[in-house]
Amino acid sequence: MSERARFSAAAAAYIAQPDGRVLLVHHAKADRWVLPGGKAEHNEPPLTTCRREAEEEIGVPVRVGRLLTFNWLTPAAALWPEAVDIDYAYPCHMLTFHATIDPADVERIKLPARELLAYRWWDVDEAAASGVMEQYNARNLLAATQVHRGERPAAYLEA
Repeated sequence: MSERARFSAAAAAYIAQPDGRVLLVHHAKADRWVLPGGKAEHNEPPLTTCRREAEEEIGVPVRVGRLLTFNWLTPAAALWPEAVDIDYAYPCHMLTFHATIDPADVERIKLPARELLAYRWWDVDEAAASGVMEQYNARNLLAATQVHRGERPAAYLEA
């Protein structure tokens, strides 16, 4: 008998300003900039995960829209130091959704202490090329941006 796959799901929120800059948060554990998001709870649908995690991470209401990317991550994607040695980290289905926040809430963003160090509105190309993001997250950000701009259909990615 074959062993059934054991995996987890995660979701991220792609929140963009009208000028194209995207909200990233500086994750303390990874010491990298990432889209707001995180792991699903037991039996939690990805869209619900995206909303819950984004709201937990930025402290304001988030409206979640369409799926932009579906990213299959394996231990080959070293998302933070020593991640390959952590059982719950991999494998992972990572879904990135377009999301919005009310413009009045931008000034009210509040990060959870110790989990996130900062937030910033980044130029997508700068964030992806500067080394502030891990390479698989940078690739996901670029693909999500292309989908958001209508330059390609929803994207499937593999680590």
